[in-house]
Amino acid sequence: MAYKAVEGALPAGLCPAFASLFGKVWAGMSLNFGMGRVSGVWDPLWFIVASVILTSVVGLLVRAGGAKVRGVETWYGGLEHLPADTAYRGHSFYRPFKQIFTFHFKNIEFRGLYPTSFPLPKISMPEWQRMFLNPDEWFYYPVGRFFMKLTRGVSRSHTGHPQMYLLWTVIGVIALLFILLRFSGS
Repeated sequence: MAYKAVEGALPAGLCPAFASLFGKVWAGMSLNFGMGRVSGVWDPLWFIVASVILTSVVGLLVRAGGAKVRGVETWYGGLEHLPADTAYRGHSFYRPFKQIFTFHFKNIEFRGLYPTSFPLPKISMPEWQRMFLNPDEWFYYPVGRFFMKLTRGVSRSHTGHPQMYLLWTVIGVIALLFILLRFSGS
């Protein structure tokens, strides 16, 4: 249907034949450079399969890692609201589906399509490896602390006195002139 709509909207001969679009698509995407025009097609099935596989792998890694999930208050832009006031309750839409399709497979219980209990082995690693895989500890926090010290030092120069700001401006102009004259080559 989409092909017929596009074919009808374009001038005659501009749209490639329908069979040529999907004839050689094996990796999910294809470009056709025929007759000086470029047309492309993609097969969404490959992208859906890849998305499902990658989502499953990420989900398994998260569960196997045993990361703690913390619960925090929901921030509503500074105003205090009860979560019941702002919640959109959609569980009534899928509750019958879950109740009909609840089943057990070995020691795993499924409600709908999702497993509710899935025994995964815990992944343990040495502390140095955990530290290496956490760039917050060895990169971002030290850089952040450095810039916080730097900004505290700069903020001390902001005293609120115009004479001090004028002095900094004069010192900056003198330093800039010195650098320009020193490295200008004359």
